[in-house]
Amino acid sequence: MNARFKRLFLKLAISVVTTLLCCGLAELALRLISPVQTFVNPLSSFHRFDAELGWLGVPHRAAKFRKPDFDVMIRTDANGFRKRESAVQPRPGSPVIAVFGDSFVWGWGIEGGKVFTDVIQNELGPAADVRNFGVDAYGTFQELLLLKHCLTNHLRPQHVLVRSEEHTSE
Repeated sequence: MNARFKRLFLKLAISVVTTLLCCGLAELALRLISPVQTFVNPLSSFHRFDAELGWLGVPHRAAKFRKPDFDVMIRTDANGFRKRESAVQPRPGSPVIAVFGDSFVWGWGIEGGKVFTDVIQNELGPAADVRNFGVDAYGTFQELLLLKHCLTNHLRPQHVLVRSEEHTSE
């Protein structure tokens, strides 16, 4: 009985090890094959250090942003800002409306196409060029520095909107 028990235990151990090894290899293969990364911390995954502003968006990022209450795809443009995903595209030469702000403008938890600036672009139509310069966790001073940075880099908006959150103490 002792030898029979050892053979049974050996077969069971081999089965468990083989199953765990297969699961590990499958997990590794899926992580290597999957084209979409998923992040839960926006500052360390969708932003990069900037000496003047503190942080800016990572250019050309396409990744999932997941929290307990949402799971959305975030896409950024060549400058690291949320990529326009509105149904309406502006005509060349349309007046530029630059929108600056914090996570609300950036689109915290909002799928592309439903971001604040995409909604404005859809409402105004192709005769306007609404651009999103929202950066997660920015304050008003950083927004002002970003506006100056954009103006230095040849952005010439006809209108500038700044969305700031009013904080009150009770």
